Amino acid sequence: MKKFMMRHIGYISCFVFTITGTMACTEHNLSHHEKIDASVSKLSLDVDMANVNVIVSDRDEAAVDIDISYRGSVPAYTIDTRNEKLSVSLDCPMYCSGDITLRVPVDTSVDVALDSGNAEVKGVEGDVSVWVESGDVAVHDLAGELDLRANNGSIQGRVQSKVCYADANDGNISLQFDRVPKMIDVVTRLGDIDLKVPSDSYRIWTQQKGTPAKIENIQKNNDSSNEIFAECGSGFLRIMGI
Repeated sequence: MKKFMMRHIGYISCFVFTITGTMACTEHNLSHHEKIDASVSKLSLDVDMANVNVIVSDRDEAAVDIDISYRGSVPAYTIDTRNEKLSVSLDCPMYCSGDITLRVPVDTSVDVALDSGNAEVKGVEGDVSVWVESGDVAVHDLAGELDLRANNGSIQGRVQSKVCYADANDGNISLQFDRVPKMIDVVTRLGDIDLKVPSDSYRIWTQQKGTPAKIENIQKNNDSSNEIFAECGSGFLRIMGI
């Protein structure tokens, strides 16, 4: 039988096995709901470890829902509102899992920075910036300018945005545009690119290794004001008119 000793980390007990040196910590829950009384037109979110969901509020007001499990020290979070900017942060010292859900007015601009977890943004009409170090990015029914980055994960969604920048260092990019975009600039180093855009004329520049890019049902026109730039380091690249 393995011997173990107990020590306290934060508010919970951890068991350290003396033979293997591994640590087993009890998992606890942290839940918090807060309605934001002030007006909100900007959202800034900085999270260590959790899934992030940003959705449009039914009542045109903001709210924060935190529902996570953790091990180790109790996570620290902050919720602050000033000058119509809602700032939310979560610092997880050891391990966290679960969800942080932000409900915001439809015209809110969104800025998300996430170390580990998946990020999803739905329905807002303001500009959206999402950076995820390890996890996937999903976007749906967005209308503002997009800046999407996933260092170790994929980017996917269906939007109405006119301008989109997307960078997936190690993952696929799959995006559908329901309106003719003015500028799409996407790059992945270790993954596929699959773009669907309304059939129209576009100035298109592609670069990829291996299989040539597939461009279907689109009129290529170097004088067009609608531009698509796609760079695929290793994978399949397709741009298709719908």
